[in-house]
Amino acid sequence: MSLKKSHLSESVEDFRERLSHSDALPQLVSLGVISGILAALIIVGFRWLFETPLLLALGDSEGFESLTRPARFLLPCLGAIGLGLVFNNVDPATMRVSVPCVGAPAQQQWRAAVS
Repeated sequence: MSLKKSHLSESVEDFRERLSHSDALPQLVSLGVISGILAALIIVGFRWLFETPLLLALGDSEGFESLTRPARFLLPCLGAIGLGLVFNNVDPATMRVSVPCVGAPAQQQWRAAVS
């Protein structure tokens, strides 16, 4: 198992080394194409994830005007209550999302790499 991991890390390091040279245009183009395709697949997946329930419930993913007035009021309220219940049950220590919380680990990694 460690053989595969070391071989993979060597391959990644070799690829990184090749990307650092000025004649790495084909590698950069292939990396850009692969990342573009993956980004497009993720976007399509998220769109499908949100539109499929709407198509099943409304028959049209844009047909919110077909909802009754009570449904237009209750659905956002129920969604807010649902989010409140989810976030109420999440440990506050795991919800560290401010700029200093995100920047501190990156800054520690940078300092370790420099020294």
